[in-house]
Amino acid sequence: MKLGIFSTFIADYTFPETCKLLAALGFDGIQPRIVARDEERPSLDPTIPVSIYSNRRGTLFEDDFFKDPKGVLAPAFEAGLEISSVASYTCATDMPRVVSMLKACQKAGIRNVRVDSHKLPLQGMVDMAAWVDRSRGQYREVVQEAKKCNVRPMLELHGSYPHTCASGMVDFLRGFDPADMGIHYSPATINEGRESPRLSLNYIGPYLTEVHMRNCKWVRQGYDAYGCRKWGLKYCHADEGVVNWPEIIKQLKIVGYDGWLVDEPYAYGSDTYTRLRRTHNYLRRLMNEPNAGVKGGY
Repeated sequence: MKLGIFSTFIADYTFPETCKLLAALGFDGIQPRIVARDEERPSLDPTIPVSIYSNRRGTLFEDDFFKDPKGVLAPAFEAGLEISSVASYTCATDMPRVVSMLKACQKAGIRNVRVDSHKLPLQGMVDMAAWVDRSRGQYREVVQEAKKCNVRPMLELHGSYPHTCASGMVDFLRGFDPADMGIHYSPATINEGRESPRLSLNYIGPYLTEVHMRNCKWVRQGYDAYGCRKWGLKYCHADEGVVNWPEIIKQLKIVGYDGWLVDEPYAYGSDTYTRLRRTHNYLRRLMNEPNAGVKGGY
């Protein structure tokens, strides 16, 4: 397996700075965040704090990437890093934008790119069967365009899409060829009510394209209006939370996965360098030692 970082979570570094830091720490690659310019513009005001949710210094923009994809990603190549995939924010509901992203990835020699399907409407009742059918039909158009570019779109397991678990995702992709598209496995994102890693990975099978890594833990968040205890998930270090990464990496080895493990490195109260170094050392140990951390889990 190869170890990379999702650039969204390195908010306080520019993209060239991030690439140099990752290379110095021993990471193999990076998954760059590429968004439309009107969706996010880092502030030039130094008094406004950077955040993983806004004002990221390392954000790359679609219009620049569409014009010169190799030039935009040059800092990664110059640092000796590979591009695991492109984390795009394009969606099957906007095909012209998707096609531009696919063509740019083709020019840059990037095989895998995240492309979203329909998101669940925020409010109101939804005819789920019709919504899923419509989403599946639109994604077939994405796959057909991607094949022309020799690029493989990925769907991420995520709570706002019609595929929030591995079994549901595979059902959604029934009839799709895994050579043409893949699944972006993200255990922490789907942790609530999750399937076991062994079950998920056997469902996903040949669709497995990339793995997102992060961890979280349940914390108390006060009480609601009725006096009931409220709980919520909070990001934490890779070696701390409820996601059993030793077991997941063990299962990845069992199914013969040798692709990318891309970390989303975020933990409250931790500076970027310390967090990255801790994550790198922990994951390298799990990747390189056959039984590291497996007995007893957490």
